[in-house]
Amino acid sequence: MIIGCLIDGFKSFKKSTYINLVKDNDELYTAILGKNGVGKSAILESLNYLLNFKGEKVKWNMNKSRKNYNDSYIVGLFACNKNDYTDYVNNTQKNSEKILKISKKIDDLIRNLKVTPMINEGVKNLIKSISPQKYKNYYFGLAGRDHLGNFAISPLKNFIFDKLELNEQDILNDYFQSIIDYHDYIYIPAEDLPSSLLTLTGINLQKVLPKKLYDEMNHIFLSKNGHQDSVLESINIQLGVFLTSINSNLKFNNSSYQFSTTTRKKNLQLNDFVDQLIKSFFSPRKLFKIDPAKNQIPIEDLSSGEQKQAIINVFCTLLENREAGRKYNDSVIFSIDEPEISQDYTNVFPQFIRLENIAKKFSFQVLLTTHWYGLLPVSYGGTLVLVKENAENSSHEFYDLYSSHDSELTQMRLKSIYDLTTSIISFLRAYPQKRIILCEGVTDRLYLETYLNTQKVKIIPVGGKDNVKLIAQLLILDMNSLSNMSTDHTFSPQVVCIIDTDDYISNNDQQSDIIIGKNEKVKLCRWQISDSNTEEILTLVDIQKKGIPYTKTQIEDILDPQTFWSALKKSISNPQSLKDVSINKEYPLSRIFNSTPNTSMLKIIGQSGQETIEYIKKYINDHKVEISKMYASDCESSQKPTQESPLLKAIEKAFGCSKLQRTIISDKDNRTIFVAQTTPIYKIEQKSNTSYILKKGSYIKTIRNSLNRHLTELRSLHNDSLRKEDGSFKVIKDIVLNDMDLYNIVMFAEGRRIQRNSVNTLVIHQSNEMDIW
Repeated sequence: MIIGCLIDGFKSFKKSTYINLVKDNDELYTAILGKNGVGKSAILESLNYLLNFKGEKVKWNMNKSRKNYNDSYIVGLFACNKNDYTDYVNNTQKNSEKILKISKKIDDLIRNLKVTPMINEGVKNLIKSISPQKYKNYYFGLAGRDHLGNFAISPLKNFIFDKLELNEQDILNDYFQSIIDYHDYIYIPAEDLPSSLLTLTGINLQKVLPKKLYDEMNHIFLSKNGHQDSVLESINIQLGVFLTSINSNLKFNNSSYQFSTTTRKKNLQLNDFVDQLIKSFFSPRKLFKIDPAKNQIPIEDLSSGEQKQAIINVFCTLLENREAGRKYNDSVIFSIDEPEISQDYTNVFPQFIRLENIAKKFSFQVLLTTHWYGLLPVSYGGTLVLVKENAENSSHEFYDLYSSHDSELTQMRLKSIYDLTTSIISFLRAYPQKRIILCEGVTDRLYLETYLNTQKVKIIPVGGKDNVKLIAQLLILDMNSLSNMSTDHTFSPQVVCIIDTDDYISNNDQQSDIIIGKNEKVKLCRWQISDSNTEEILTLVDIQKKGIPYTKTQIEDILDPQTFWSALKKSISNPQSLKDVSINKEYPLSRIFNSTPNTSMLKIIGQSGQETIEYIKKYINDHKVEISKMYASDCESSQKPTQESPLLKAIEKAFGCSKLQRTIISDKDNRTIFVAQTTPIYKIEQKSNTSYILKKGSYIKTIRNSLNRHLTELRSLHNDSLRKEDGSFKVIKDIVLNDMDLYNIVMFAEGRRIQRNSVNTLVIHQSNEMDIW
């Protein structure tokens, strides 16, 4: 990953400027914001110059105010996973031992850099951004280029070069190249035709494919596959025999002729024909969009908005599936300049959610610039880089948006609410059967996602109670102006806006709860625990409804008590902090303490119990995100059903519908073993309804001429995970198969077409009774 970059003399950056791109190495999602012309795009372009200089043939775009190119550069500060980087260098670099030695030394030098009065402001900011404790499992690395493309780290030269021995400086270029080559920087400009991006031979697309074309061609032509000679060797042998037969006939009387060469090159090399083969096979293949009628529409015939959407969808899909075939996820940097350009609001909101998911779920680094501020309140977490006039910049966590007094951040906060509201309206019009929950913060979303099916319910945190109320009011006003939305009561309400119930309610709070207008599609309510009604212990109460008890209730009070207690204990490092309390197994919610007997999760069983309760309350308030992540992780691993949860029942009642709970794959399903009635045998583990793993150690049939084209190509794709053995293919490493159903998975393993209703006869379902390894 790239932590930050130091730029001098490129486009908007007249003087040495450091941009901190990552505030937290656990959050690899970065949004760069600012007015037009301040240098947002220049950051991504300069990184493209640094990381793709040779492949892209990019040029240095000089700052117009600079008199000359002297001392212009781009330097990147990187963090490379120690294990992955070591493995990469050992497998790809000739001087691997020397490169790794200098990598460790430079890492140590970077960790010990100190700010001194004589260094420029950019270098000072770079040094201040280094957090050694956060990056214990990473090597810090440096790589830079000057305006000619030569490797250079000019502003840090004295800090690094002077500390190295002469023989170590000789290997510096190899070190810089290893840092550059380790990273795959995918750059999607704001304005570019997809013809240069969406071709299978394109450099950017090569970086996200499960396998690189050249690697696959190497495998095809150099692999012996049980034969004495590889394909390349066989071709050279056969051509040599053919040439010999020709030369043997070129004799006439006393004259003799021969086809030969004066060069040392006698045989064909792989690169002699791989380029031509790739060009001949892949160049004619263009990207088409398939419409509902199965018509193929060339990508260049689509509107500019549809083209941009296609670019993002293709790259995101390939990245989501890339991890099955490629290593070193921390090396991928996906940068996209203004993804919202030419997009309608229906696509913008889900598109940004997907981009964030690339970083959060798949651990790829995502950098983007944008003028769509609706992403700010809905993001899980990440870094907000604010670029101002004269390339001045500051880095914040997304949460800072709602606590900072920076005037520009304040303006963004207001604009983000209106952008988000507009996107929600467009989203609801495009997907009338979807439901949306607006909640206060990211921890609310983490908790709610453990209960709800996110395919049916979209959960959006908006940065606080006031924002929930404001967006609810804006939605009502907008929906009332759209007659088709206000009169269609098929799914009512469609949006449930939820806030906590605080300690007390003042007259001012009551006034602020008054909503202008009314719309059956939008419901604004608060969590409320009832101690008197045991049949409905938890409800979502209309905030304007009078006569309802007002008892403090927040999201941490209404969860599954055993799971929450487990997450809390894992989070607290000192078990002694929890003395003299025990869990109340009779109470169905996670409320920590209440004065009424038997109406809380914990019981006091000793003298220090009350102090422990107070300690836990404070700890929860100080560690909300950490505990919520632990809770979500425990829910994922426990696969505990949620349909009887008071929280789920309250939400379903608020929406006026049922069956909103998350889909759970039982342990039996997750460990299903599929065994063919005839040999060979194989095991398939189900990850989800559309994702499976063909487990290492399986044997699958070698028959392939009766497979359909898709499954034949899929087997070729995973060829390096298979080894021919005793007439079968042995699976030597797990094969992840996404977007497929069980029927196709079994056909893939059987190596032949089968009837869909034949799957049950071929499969035995097992849990733990049988181990085929």
